[in-house]
Amino acid sequence: MVSCFIEGYHLPVWPLLGHPVIVDLGANVGYTVIDFKHRYPHSRVVGVEMDVANYDIACRNTAGLRSVEMINAA
Repeated sequence: MVSCFIEGYHLPVWPLLGHPVIVDLGANVGYTVIDFKHRYPHSRVVGVEMDVANYDIACRNTAGLRSVEMINAA
């Protein structure tokens, strides 16, 4: 998993300008949501995770981040 962040596989292929809305489908425990919010501080990030246990952890991991929303759905 660390190689995803080191290699940047999760990053968009073009620059995100302004105040983008980023949707992470299959957000797992929220690490990518956190990374997107760090890289794009003016963005709104929505993480969607279907597994309730992972969703609960993602909510705790992203608590306190502005303009971040977690959704438990598939």
